[in-house]
Amino acid sequence: MATILIRSWFTEQSFKNRLEAQESRAGAVRSLLEKLDMKLINIYWSLTEACAITLCEGDAANIPAIEIIFMTTGGYTNCKSEILHNEEEMASHRQRARALFPSFDAPNRDEIDRMLLEE
Repeated sequence: MATILIRSWFTEQSFKNRLEAQESRAGAVRSLLEKLDMKLINIYWSLTEACAITLCEGDAANIPAIEIIFMTTGGYTNCKSEILHNEEEMASHRQRARALFPSFDAPNRDEIDRMLLEE
């Protein structure tokens, strides 16, 4: 299960509506996430960025659907998601990366580098 941070930037009108609103949108977001078998951790605001930050847990494969739903509403100008990794998960990812790195042909290697590596 992934921890996911979703930033949703409001349109000017949506931002104004949210500042004037008396009710929270957490219920609507929680309901959507539950339909995807995900859990809402919390919703935060970044006034500097004029965006909502949704922190949730669940299958990262749901991110495209969530972003499509958010953007289709017309209430946001942009939506961006990040998968957050704790230190334990990163240790596992680093181990896999170290094992796979030598076999990756990086785009910044020129032909001479490739020839030297083959020798």
